[in-house]
Amino acid sequence: MSFEGCDWFWLTQMEGINEYILDRPIADLTDASIREFWDYDYDKFAREYGIVRNFPGEVFYHANNNKFLDRECFHTVVAARDGKIYKILFRFISRSTEEYVAFQEDAYDYLTHKFGNPSETRRLSEFHKISVWDGRFGNVILEIDMLGVNVIYTSSMLRKREKKKSLLGRLFGS
Repeated sequence: MSFEGCDWFWLTQMEGINEYILDRPIADLTDASIREFWDYDYDKFAREYGIVRNFPGEVFYHANNNKFLDRECFHTVVAARDGKIYKILFRFISRSTEEYVAFQEDAYDYLTHKFGNPSETRRLSEFHKISVWDGRFGNVILEIDMLGVNVIYTSSMLRKREKKKSLLGRLFGS
């Protein structure tokens, strides 16, 4: 795949998962790569996870290429604002404790190798921990709870438009 001639290629540090790159125009992705949420999907994510659209023109997509660290992820969501990707969420869930722990460790090792030590780590409860890596591109959050592991990339485009928010505000976009 050649990126020559793509303005976003030169303007971003190319952070993301698979072809889902922060600040990339959503129009650059094929229908085979993403599927826009239906009304049912928006309702389900609002009801079950408290995830709602917060910005005018915000659109959520299912990411069809759902592998991260050679493992299939359960929820893979790409959010776009003004036609550009600003958030990428990959959630890994496994019934196997060994697979869950291995993914959790591999994700932490991958992010630490790529971005260095986390800027912030919080244990919200015995079963809920969040680590954040801040960078010029935005941030990456590794959220570990008793049900799964979330890897969330968020673009710095939000920093340019919004006042800095709390950790939970950054996690949930509110």
